[in-house]
Amino acid sequence: NTENGCPCSGHTRTHRVRELWCHPMYAVDFALSLLGRTSIAGMILFILPPAGAFPYPWQAGLAFLAWAGWHYWRGFMGRRLFGIALFESIVSLWMSLKWTAVFVAAGGIL
Repeated sequence: NTENGCPCSGHTRTHRVRELWCHPMYAVDFALSLLGRTSIAGMILFILPPAGAFPYPWQAGLAFLAWAGWHYWRGFMGRRLFGIALFESIVSLWMSLKWTAVFVAAGGIL
C-alpha cells in the first residue's frame, strides 16, 4: 500500500518524518519555512524595546512560550506531544536568537 511510489503510507507522527526522506521537496519546504518563521521571530525580538539591541531575558522567555504553543498545536513533530514540542521550541528559540544577533550586528553596520 504505497502512495506515489513512496513506501510511507498512513498519517502517523512518524509519517511526517518519513515524508522528508521519500519526498525531498518536503525537506526543502520544511527548512525554508523554519528559516522564515525563526527570522520573523528574530526580527520581532530585534524591534522590541530596547530596539536595535539584544532582547531582555524575559522577552526571550515569552518568545519560548510562544514557540511552545506554536509547536504544540502546529509543530512538525511535536503536534499534541508536549515534550517534543518543548524540544522543537528550544531549537526554534535558539535560531530566533541567532537571527536577532545577526540583525543587531547588521544594525551596527548600517
